[in-house]
Amino acid sequence: MQDNRILTDRVLIVDRVSLNKAQAQIASCEKCKPDLAEILIESVLDEITGSNPASTTYFFLEPIPCPSCAEPITENSLVEWDGGVELKV
Repeated sequence: MQDNRILTDRVLIVDRVSLNKAQAQIASCEKCKPDLAEILIESVLDEITGSNPASTTYFFLEPIPCPSCAEPITENSLVEWDGGVELKV
């Protein structure tokens, strides 16, 4: 049986400007504050880029450092939101 669904997912390569905006919206990551990091970095990027969370996959050219511990934050990291934009999660 052939699957005739049209794929609507898109991969978004996140530029440095968007990564900097995302970094400004987070307080910590799952590595330094696992009890407070409850939001995927993807949710922050969805708000910044205006992308559809159901159909967007993000790709970082490089990880961003956590503002609290400097550990790398990657595409699938959980973060603690620090304000600036209201997230729809």
